[in-house]
Amino acid sequence: MDISSYIKDLLLLHDCVIVPKFGGFVANYRAAEINYSNNTLSPPAKDISFNKSLVHNDGLLISYISKCKEIGYIDAKRIVSDFVTETQKKLEKGKKVTFDEIGLFYNDSQHNLQFEPDPSTNFLIDSFGLSFFQFSTIEDYDVSKRIQRKFKDKEAVKIFIKRQTARRILIGIPLLLALSLTPLKIKYIENFRSDSFSLSPLNQKIKSEESNVDISQSQSIEKAIDEMSKKKNALFYQEPETNNYKVEKKEKIKKFYLIAGSFKIYDNAAKFKNQLLEEGYQVKILDPENQFYRVALSTYESMDLAVKELYKIRSEKGKSSVWLLSI
Repeated sequence: MDISSYIKDLLLLHDCVIVPKFGGFVANYRAAEINYSNNTLSPPAKDISFNKSLVHNDGLLISYISKCKEIGYIDAKRIVSDFVTETQKKLEKGKKVTFDEIGLFYNDSQHNLQFEPDPSTNFLIDSFGLSFFQFSTIEDYDVSKRIQRKFKDKEAVKIFIKRQTARRILIGIPLLLALSLTPLKIKYIENFRSDSFSLSPLNQKIKSEESNVDISQSQSIEKAIDEMSKKKNALFYQEPETNNYKVEKKEKIKKFYLIAGSFKIYDNAAKFKNQLLEEGYQVKILDPENQFYRVALSTYESMDLAVKELYKIRSEKGKSSVWLLSI
């Protein structure tokens, strides 16, 4: 019995899957890369390597097979042992053994076990739906030539501009000093006139009467200003409205969909939906996103439940093309 599909399922959620008495598959995260030789952008992924020293049984693979096939642990262990024995016999005969969508095993000329991973499979769940992106080349352009061409025919700024500026400053300084001293001179003359005018007895009497009027008028003016400057009587004033309610922010609940197909034409998506309905699935077509109509088998609010159902559909119902979408 081929157990490569179970190994692939576990590599989607774990960074290490050990096949007892054979070796361990190790997944390492790889960031997105730009390949300038063929002008492609590759999405993030997990690179799979093989370590033949990891032969200790950690129970992960056997327990998963036992759960999926609904058999006992001992029977699942026997299935793994038989698969390892058969694989080692093929390798000893010089044959190449392929683990579907994982990689290829073979013995080299020195009888050392070699592993070549399958580059077409991406085991990073967050990268489901992402593929290689081809972009066009950008021709080299010398920016320095463009700058030289822009300023080549223009004359340099002449120095007489600086001389004119200096001449204006020298002329403006005496004018500013004269203007700043003028208010002092006027104030001095007014004080002198007021002092000489106050020496007359008649002027003193008029001044005292005017002072009494000014005091009463100033008091009424101050009262009016004080009344007008109050917050409620100020011009164009309006009390801020108070809200006795609180705005509740509802967080968007993330949902997970098992996608069976994605189509650009709605009629094709509808035909595929009717086919799945006949098979007994609760199918619906999601709203178009990026001009694609996606046919979803089921919807979940928990990622764990969605992943478990994904493994079940792939292993038991043979729908290996189903993938997980989170919105």
